[in-house]
Amino acid sequence: MARLAYTVLGGLGAQIDSEPAELGTRKQRAILAQLLLAEGNAVSVDRLIDGIWGATPPDRAEVSVQAYVSGLRKALEPGRRPRSPSTVLVTRGTGYVLIAGDADVDVRALNAAIAAAHEQQRRGDLESAASDLRAALAGYRPLLPEFEGLTFRDEAAAHLERTVGEAREFSYELRLTLGEHRAIVPELEQAVRRAPLDEGLWVLLATARYRLGRQSEALAAIADARRHLADEIGVDPGPRLRELERDILDHAPHLESAHLGARPPPPASAAPPATRVCALRMAARSPPHQQHRHRRPRH
Repeated sequence: MARLAYTVLGGLGAQIDSEPAELGTRKQRAILAQLLLAEGNAVSVDRLIDGIWGATPPDRAEVSVQAYVSGLRKALEPGRRPRSPSTVLVTRGTGYVLIAGDADVDVRALNAAIAAAHEQQRRGDLESAASDLRAALAGYRPLLPEFEGLTFRDEAAAHLERTVGEAREFSYELRLTLGEHRAIVPELEQAVRRAPLDEGLWVLLATARYRLGRQSEALAAIADARRHLADEIGVDPGPRLRELERDILDHAPHLESAHLGARPPPPASAAPPATRVCALRMAARSPPHQQHRHRRPRH
């Protein structure tokens, strides 16, 4: 059986035994994108239509979706006999499901790597957690840029950006715990320039500077955070930054402890925060304003 692999980070793609598949027109590609983002859940025909055309679909839009699905089946299973059932793009109820494992879809593999890093942290294997997570994040690219402006993509991309941002902060926390203060300071300085309202990054930067014996620069980081928060959204720093500032001024002994600045790890019984792109599962449901429609695939 041919091995199928898919990419949605940096652009939509599919490979059959390492050879690129021709996925067809932009609308046909948008069908595949929605199915991939659904993570093995059925996506209704209504939802697929909404994803392509929004609130003003053309007449016979469902027929067009059926044609696009047929085209994708031919592209993804070129050796399938005519009229034999698809094992990759399956009809289910009033919609379709794309059958793929986590390792075969790059964004799902990224989510799995983030979850695995949290589990490694819980087991105390911080070196593996830091190394594996850093490697996974190095391959991150924006989600499906070719579909920017379409609701299904923009909602999923926003959620993924939050997920990746939290994972990057977790990666810095692990490296700070492992004593990589000097190495991560330049990276954190770049990170706060990209996200100046992220208090967690400022906490980590101030912590890393303090541990290098640069108390005045640590306090300067907190002052910069305070200025950005006040100027851009009109708020004061949260408790983590305020407490860290007091501790730096007091030379609190625990400033040198392993987990300074790091969020507490999630409990073993709970999933790591935001490690799944939960918003993607919205693709499996029709929006309330279209629940009166029940289009059923004909094949």
